[in-house]
Amino acid sequence: MQDSRESSPTAGIVTLGIASYLNPLLQLASLLQRQGYRVVFLSTNDVAASAAAKNGYGFYRLNAGPSEACVAETGVGAGDRWLPASMRDSRSRARAEQAWMEKGHGLLDFLQQYQPLLMFVMAELHEYIVFLAGHRVPLVVVDTHLTTRRRRGMPPPHRGYAPASDLLARCHCALDWWSLKQRRRFSRFRQRLKHGRAARFSALEQLATKLQLEPRQFLDLEQWHYVDYPQLPLLRLANPELDFPGSPEPGVFYAGALANNAAAPVSTDSGDWRDFAESSARSGRPLVYCSLGSFMSNRLFLERVVRASTDQPWNLLIATGPDCLPAQLGELPATIQAHQWLPQWEVLAQARAMLCAGGNATINECIFQGVPMLVYPIDRMDQLGMAARIEFHGLGLRGRQDDTPARIGENLASVLADDSIRGRITAMQGHFQAFARSGRTEAAISQAILSALQRQA
Repeated sequence: MQDSRESSPTAGIVTLGIASYLNPLLQLASLLQRQGYRVVFLSTNDVAASAAAKNGYGFYRLNAGPSEACVAETGVGAGDRWLPASMRDSRSRARAEQAWMEKGHGLLDFLQQYQPLLMFVMAELHEYIVFLAGHRVPLVVVDTHLTTRRRRGMPPPHRGYAPASDLLARCHCALDWWSLKQRRRFSRFRQRLKHGRAARFSALEQLATKLQLEPRQFLDLEQWHYVDYPQLPLLRLANPELDFPGSPEPGVFYAGALANNAAAPVSTDSGDWRDFAESSARSGRPLVYCSLGSFMSNRLFLERVVRASTDQPWNLLIATGPDCLPAQLGELPATIQAHQWLPQWEVLAQARAMLCAGGNATINECIFQGVPMLVYPIDRMDQLGMAARIEFHGLGLRGRQDDTPARIGENLASVLADDSIRGRITAMQGHFQAFARSGRTEAAISQAILSALQRQA
């Protein structure tokens, strides 16, 4: 008897192998499956393969890029022979990657084998988006960021301040967007000098032209993302209630923040943390959870957090992340425990506060669990902007990266003691839960799918 999943229409999800992206995408896959789709994840990453297998979804491995042999076969361009050796090698590699991109990194084989009805692609994976759009595959761009497109009076996502209505504030926003635009232009100019026509943005434009897409209309180079796609439906896995007040982005389908433990990616925790959390509850000491994310670490900052939490009336549980081993933090007191990886959703269910770097996935999970935050953002991605929103809505406090241990301790004590913060995050938790119960998530997904299908009709 034929498996019903084999006869169902296929929906492919192209993703990076980062936990903060995988968890909401696994939730999206669950919703698509309920709508009758057979879901297949596509990635170059082993983490994505493990997460897909664990949750019962198909997986198709994409090629990571050209081999060294392919680069060698590409050779040196006729006009590059006068360049220094390092620049000649760089241009040879860029041309090999451009040729590899035109073959779709294995996407063409997937399309022929699975014949998907539609594809969902993360907004950062520009080569895949252009390739699929050029092959006339119904396509939905998926983004987990709260906002990325320019709106009147709204600062760029990487800027750490709230908008205001006065003229000076509006000029400040406009200047920040102009500055971003100029930096992007200068970056593209430098890439063009280094890689020639094989520079990434040039390669995307050439690929779009080759696939009969009009680059000037299809590729928008002046938004927050490296490239934006105004002609494609954008499914935003975020709750607009968390944004600053104002009109939502036009042409965007808000599906809400998809965060819960039903489809958590594979974790490697030891399990010891559960005894630690239970002992915290028995002793009446609040549990503070600290994690800077799944793809960055900062040992020196974590050491300051340890010193800030020593001899304090709370217990501290740390997830050190990819580049810091727990042993590197030295000998810890009995009230502090560190692991390299922890199942964040489970930990948050028992935490009274969280110290984080301001990643959007972590913030969404804290809100769903009703956990106040102390945010220490870095000038990377949208963390400063997310920290500004946490501060604006009163869901926690924002610190500075150069805060002393004493200051970090004072901030943690304030977050734990402030009932108004807990009240406001409980209210925001209610907004998130109401969004999830209202059917708006399913409606947004269906509208994005319909838009993608109509575009290719």
